[in-house]
Amino acid sequence: MSILKSIRNRVGNAIIGKQEERAITRSDSWTDALFQPTTSSGETVSADTALGLAAVYSCVKILSETIASLPTKVYRITPTGKEEDINSPVWRLLHNQTNKAMSAYTFKEYSMSCCLLYGNSYAYIERNSAGVPISIIPLDPVNMQVAQTKDGEIFYKWLGSYDYDRQQIKAQIFDSSEIFHIMATTFDGVIGYSPIYALKETIGTGMAAERYSGSFFANGSRPSGVLQHAGRLDADAAERLRTSWNALYQGTATGNAARTAILEDGLEWKPISLPPDEAQFLQTMQASTDQIAAAFRVPTHFLGNREGLSQYNSLEAQASEFSRYTLTPWLTKFELESERKLLKENDRREIKFDLSSLLRSDHKTRFDIYRVGREIGVYSINEIRRLESMPPIKNGDDHIMPMNYEEVDKTDESEEISARSILTPIFTDSYSRLSKVLVNEVTRKINKNKDKKETRAISSDWVEKFFNERFDGIIKDTLLPVANSTSRCLKISQDDIYKYLSDGFLNMRSTILNIVEAKNLEGVPQIAAEINTRAVDELAELIRKGQDVEN
Repeated sequence: MSILKSIRNRVGNAIIGKQEERAITRSDSWTDALFQPTTSSGETVSADTALGLAAVYSCVKILSETIASLPTKVYRITPTGKEEDINSPVWRLLHNQTNKAMSAYTFKEYSMSCCLLYGNSYAYIERNSAGVPISIIPLDPVNMQVAQTKDGEIFYKWLGSYDYDRQQIKAQIFDSSEIFHIMATTFDGVIGYSPIYALKETIGTGMAAERYSGSFFANGSRPSGVLQHAGRLDADAAERLRTSWNALYQGTATGNAARTAILEDGLEWKPISLPPDEAQFLQTMQASTDQIAAAFRVPTHFLGNREGLSQYNSLEAQASEFSRYTLTPWLTKFELESERKLLKENDRREIKFDLSSLLRSDHKTRFDIYRVGREIGVYSINEIRRLESMPPIKNGDDHIMPMNYEEVDKTDESEEISARSILTPIFTDSYSRLSKVLVNEVTRKINKNKDKKETRAISSDWVEKFFNERFDGIIKDTLLPVANSTSRCLKISQDDIYKYLSDGFLNMRSTILNIVEAKNLEGVPQIAAEINTRAVDELAELIRKGQDVEN
């Protein structure tokens, strides 16, 4: 919160005169929840203590930094579509500089961190005399209350703070239009519920497990126990024995771990606590990490659990799922609040986060898409260059189409061209996705077993299991829409098209088996090359069959 110190006085000066008494029918008491008694594990959980748990810190860091890194753009709605409006003052606030102390990145990172820790982030919207936003100044969520008047009007009460000279800034009242408010999950539509409070028991368990782990290693990774003596020791002798024993054998930092103990005068060591494999504190720590990751909807492999990677067919699928189910809800909240509070009513503009960098395909796939888009007139050269962060070139804004393109149904030749132009990007994209699945799985299999000796029978079993249990379903999900689109264009049975296309992939078993058996990584590109060739050849064959049906 240190950055707040540099702007609190400015906030106080900017909003002098806004204090007024209102009838409060509902007050925000969520902050009190952060100071509840200790959890059942014995740990006191707050936003500050929770950050000491690696899983919480990692989730907050991943989500806040990822969202902060996404460009936020302002678009002007036009009769023909929309275009980015870089001259909008709101564009500057959300894309470059949010206030004098913060870049747009820092503001978004701070706002997300507050939401993830406290359930809410608040910022004061400073406007000029024309009502145009000129600065967005964050406010400490711990010092903010949300309340309502009897008629349902929402307003915000900042409880005050101190500036550098320890001069108190009095409590301030804000209208809803003056506060930029992002909420976590809400159960009343007014305030967000703190994820830390919701997870206090899970986080407390994780903190307790880490504390136990630390004390375990502090004791030399040995279970606690007693030194048993046949005789009777007076208090001074017992204390001297305890002190000398701990000095020799307790702790790991001093090199005492695993030292050999020498017992004299009938002393006997009696351990009285469970060893760590029986206490299973490592499993408890992992379970706590997994539960926290699930609550924040962060993939567990982001937190170091590599087993979580096995569910993804490609990095693209991983990025897509993270974007769709984790980031999109947060981005939508930010976009709608920005449009509601920063744009004027009936302003024909919208605010959107740009996810293209996160969902970017590999270099070859992107340029295949660009090529097809360029050929059918979707992209101009400069539009492609802009997507690749390259400067425009002269005469690069023209859209082209092949000269022999004619209206649909005008001639048999034009029908073929039209069908080809419609189906080519569909085949290219679908076959490319299936290619990636095969390439990734085969590569992973070879790397995993490169030092193991496997017979052809073992490799064959893996290929059959992969096709029967996983790839057959992926083929169906991918190729059925292709078959449906092709059937509509060419008037061929959808079932016949699907069988023709799927058989081609199923017949690749022998090629894949040879590569897996030989552990031939250099042969993996052969899979992609074969699939790319088949995409072209099979589309051409289906178009020919479609013409035969019509004739």
